[in-house]
Amino acid sequence: MGDRMDRKPLMTRSQLGAHLRANGIPVSDSSLNKACMPTVNDGPPVECWWGRRPLYDPDKGLAWAQARTRPVRGPSVPAAALDVNDPAGTPPLRSAIA
Repeated sequence: MGDRMDRKPLMTRSQLGAHLRANGIPVSDSSLNKACMPTVNDGPPVECWWGRRPLYDPDKGLAWAQARTRPVRGPSVPAAALDVNDPAGTPPLRSAIA
């Protein structure tokens, strides 16, 4: 317990969302809440619990969010420049049965 004294204070989920947005991660509170749902279980790691409330380390939360980002896959092409008659220029459709 004594080693927590030299680290940043823990944050609630809504505070973590504001911290992520302040650091350039465009995540809404709703999206963060959904990722943290037990059925989804894809949210930032919980550092500890205060009663029923999960508390998060801001650095670990930021690392979690940055790990979810992905680089751009090449030059950006305006939609008007794509030839809709060219099957190679269109992305594959996702099957309804997956």
